[in-house]
Formats: sequence, structure tokens, C-alpha cells
Amino acid sequence: MIPAALEKIDRWTRMLLPGLLALALLLIGMVPIRLAGLTPIAPWAMLIAVYFWTVHRPGLLPVWAIFCLGLLGDLMSGGPAGPGTFTLLLTHAAVKAQRRYILPHAFVVQWMVFALVAVMAGSILFLSATITQRAILAVEPASFQVLMTIAVYPILAWVFVQTQLTFLKQH
Repeated sequence: MIPAALEKIDRWTRMLLPGLLALALLLIGMVPIRLAGLTPIAPWAMLIAVYFWTVHRPGLLPVWAIFCLGLLGDLMSGGPAGPGTFTLLLTHAAVKAQRRYILPHAFVVQWMVFALVAVMAGSILFLSATITQRAILAVEPASFQVLMTIAVYPILAWVFVQTQLTFLKQH
């Protein structure tokens, strides 16, 4: 009885791992990076998690988890609830629809596709912030966040690959 229960716990833990990693990244992403002369900006690690897991293991980060994490991120950011959630769900849907074309390519191509996704996601967020604040916002902070997100992608992708190799190989 105990081995069967432990096996179920192990299976559930493995299935929840991508979501737990995404939650950890969401919390870490709330800590802004300060660079001289610039407002504090953090890369959008949740976008990286949604893109990576949708391409490589879409069943392990389901839509409901993306919705919950996106909503939590929106609420924690202090902005309106919805734009980040919508952008993550749109990213998931678009990447899932193109997954079969993205997956077989080398890492560099996947990274370039991610860069395009990040630019589009950043644009959606920038436009929604401009609309909700009813003001013309400076584009530099949003652009810098997109560039930081693109630059951080290889590091987090490597972490996710190592996670797959270590913990998810049986799933």
C-alpha cells in the first residue's frame, strides 16, 4: 500500500513541477533588477515558462494553471488584473498552435521564435498599459524588459531542460 501511495505522490509531484517552477519564477520576477540610471525592471520569467513548457511539455502547464499564475502576477504587480493573464493565455494558444513547427528546430531557432513572441507580448502589455493609464508612456522601460526577457531565456531554458532530464523523464 505504501509503495503505491508513494508512487502516486511521486507522479503528482512530477506533474506539478513545471507549475511550481513557474510560481517560483513569478515570485522571483517580482524583485526588480536595478541598473544605474534606469527604473527597476525585471525580465518576464512567466512568459519564458509558458513558452518553454508549451513547446516541450504542454500537458504539464495547463491553461488553468497559466490563468491562475497570470492573474496572481497581475494582482501582485499592482496594475489592473487581466492584461498579463490575457497575454500569457494568448501566448500559450499561439505557441501551442505552432508547436509542431517550433519543436523540431534547434535551440537557436526556438530562441528566435521566443524573441518574436516576447516582442509581441511586450507590445500587448505596453498598449494595454497605455490604454488603462490614459497616457503616453515611455517605451524604453517596456523595451528593456523585453530585451532582458529575451536575454534570460537561454538560462531558464537550460534550467527547464535539466528539470526535464532529472525529474520528468519518467512522465
